[in-house]
Amino acid sequence: MQYLMIKSKIFWIFVLSLFWCNFGIISTNADELYGGCIKKGTSEFNNKVKQHVKINFVTVMYFACTSSSNWSWRYERGQDFDAIRQLAYKKCLKGASKYNIKTCHLFSINDKIVYGKDPTFIAKVEKEAKARLAKNIKLTPTRKNISGFVLYTNDNPNNLAPISKTYKGKTPKISLINGEDLKIIIWSHGTNRPQKQENCLKLTIPETLFALSENNNVYFYFLCSRAIDGDKLGSYIYKRKKEINRVLDQLISVGIKPKNIFLAGQSAGGWTSLMMMDQLEKKFNSAIVFAPAFAGPRSEIGIYPKWRREERPRQIKKMIKAKVIKALIFAYEDDPYNRPKELMFLKEKYPNSVEMVGYKCGNGHSTAYNDCRFGKTKQIIKKYFEKNR
Repeated sequence: MQYLMIKSKIFWIFVLSLFWCNFGIISTNADELYGGCIKKGTSEFNNKVKQHVKINFVTVMYFACTSSSNWSWRYERGQDFDAIRQLAYKKCLKGASKYNIKTCHLFSINDKIVYGKDPTFIAKVEKEAKARLAKNIKLTPTRKNISGFVLYTNDNPNNLAPISKTYKGKTPKISLINGEDLKIIIWSHGTNRPQKQENCLKLTIPETLFALSENNNVYFYFLCSRAIDGDKLGSYIYKRKKEINRVLDQLISVGIKPKNIFLAGQSAGGWTSLMMMDQLEKKFNSAIVFAPAFAGPRSEIGIYPKWRREERPRQIKKMIKAKVIKALIFAYEDDPYNRPKELMFLKEKYPNSVEMVGYKCGNGHSTAYNDCRFGKTKQIIKKYFEKNR
């Protein structure tokens, strides 16, 4: 009996040793991190790393910890998975040495925590990250004309044209194949001064929104506006409406279904998207807008009274003539232009079709580009898009 017990103990010691050895080969996370450390690492990842994950890069985080009060971490982002992983590890070790910690552990890859996960899961996440990077062979831009579809790889199975930043001269008409399978989001940028055309080379699409392009057959069309205000106050908004209408008509003519077209924009681009609601369902599905505004900051109402006291009410009156306004609106409490309460007329008029998300990040009108709630905003947009597509 004693002999059998000894054999049994030896057997289980052997099994456990295999388990720990196997785990150690795949990950150096084997036995050093415990509850408080894992909780701290997760908190740091969610609050300080996850928001920096970008579609066309890999983001790797390493974490070192001996207690909830003695820890260090480092993340790196780039387009070479192995190099970035090695760099993050080395810099984590350097930081950890200040706290007399000798080991760093792979904690996350892109938006997924991999610490403590089984080897199959980690291998899958690594494979997905490398596959995404393999597609990110950037097109060489001529930087002459911005309007067009936004592609970051040479993979263009639907022959989308024109491609933003890859051609000179006048914007060609839209052409593509398999239009019935595609979903297109038209992006309209903001305007600093209505009397001057924007330099679109400096403008981008917020990452929380652009993440939708990770879905199959979802593409963005960046519309670089050439509209400026003329003799009539606020006329640039109506000119921008005409520009959007031209793109909508072209998309529909090449086979894109109106239910598969979405408008999106920031500041004046967001406001124009809301002004387009007289074409809802006939030409597009709905809109996702950030900090919609066009008439200058509230603080200048005494300097330029006609903008906010006359033209803004006039455009609001036209806007709410639409039978339905279907939109997801992000508004910010510290926005010097329009806070949530300045836009509440939309929610009051269309309570069942307008979704408004309001909060404060300390970044005012530009919060969409530096969002303290990056992950949450991304999920809200994803959920809205999936619900309406």
